[in-house]
Amino acid sequence: MTRDSPGDGPRHSGPDGSGHEPIEDGDQSTHSHARSHSESKDTDAPEVSADSKTDQTNPSKPPSRHDRLESIQTPGVHNSLWSWPDAKAAHLVVRNYLLIVLARISPSLTLKNRLLAAVGIDIGEGVSWGLESTPDVFWPERITVGDHAIIGYDATILCHEFLQSEYRIGNVEIGARAMIGASATILPGVTIGDGARVAANSLVTDDVPPGTTVAGVPAAVVSSAEESSDADIDAGAQVREWRAVCIGHIITPVEDGCIAAVSSFEIFGSHRL
Repeated sequence: MTRDSPGDGPRHSGPDGSGHEPIEDGDQSTHSHARSHSESKDTDAPEVSADSKTDQTNPSKPPSRHDRLESIQTPGVHNSLWSWPDAKAAHLVVRNYLLIVLARISPSLTLKNRLLAAVGIDIGEGVSWGLESTPDVFWPERITVGDHAIIGYDATILCHEFLQSEYRIGNVEIGARAMIGASATILPGVTIGDGARVAANSLVTDDVPPGTTVAGVPAAVVSSAEESSDADIDAGAQVREWRAVCIGHIITPVEDGCIAAVSSFEIFGSHRL
């Protein structure tokens, strides 16, 4: 028995004589669609950084600032800061810088708010900016500051991060009556709630809930709204108790003195009679 050579035996030829199995119309369209989808995916789909995706492993986890950032890839071998003219028009950056420098050194709160509103910051009523406080120069229009908030001396609000092969941008929202301490830094994508407090020299890397106090590098919660409320109640009770003690210390000697004086007067009067 001899082994068949490749040329021996029956061979199934396609209509074109190529020797391949014919493909049905449905299969051909499926393969064409899959091939075109794969090609378009390879060529057209932009790269999406992991920071721009929501955490799928824990859907119940509240979104962090990274989930709100937009990541833009930059070409070339240089770090992304070399691409800043492509990220933002140079004349706008120069304009923003000049107006922000004037706002930093202005002693007038009214003038500060007007200058910073001119670069696009959404500023509420009665906002106070300390001397040398600096909003983002590239994207100040991404900053919102609520009514009567305080931005302390030399505080910095950033809406961008220039990294090696990409840069990220995000909004910063500061709630009404919030207080940002001196030299604190707020990173892009952060939301600071109404009445929240950021201690001096803190680095805020995540959201701050309303009424919460944070401190440190990175900033961590040192007291919550509930704790602050309880502390205020306790402090009020302590003040009232202290006041009563002080008044008691003052009134008691006076009463004793008055009683002694009256007694002396009565004794003196009885001897005189």
